[in-house]
Amino acid sequence: MEEGEPLPERDGDRMEYGVLGSFALGIGDGYYIHGTLYTRLLGQNVTHGCIRLSEPDLNKLVDLAPLGTPVFIF
Repeated sequence: MEEGEPLPERDGDRMEYGVLGSFALGIGDGYYIHGTLYTRLLGQNVTHGCIRLSEPDLNKLVDLAPLGTPVFIF
C-alpha cells in the first residue's frame, strides 16, 4: 500500500516465505496472527491489520489454541 499498489486479491500473494514467522494463523477476511522478522517494531502500527507476535508468543499461542478457537479483537 505504501507504494500505491492495490492489495493482492489472493491471500497467498500477500505472503513472503520466512517473513511471517513459523506460523500464520488465519482469522478471516485476509487477516492473520503471525510472527515477524522485525521484533523491534512489535507494538507499533506497521501492518495493515494483522496481529504480529514474537516467535515465543506465537509458538505458545499455537500450543494453546486448537484449530477453530474463536478470536475476539477489542
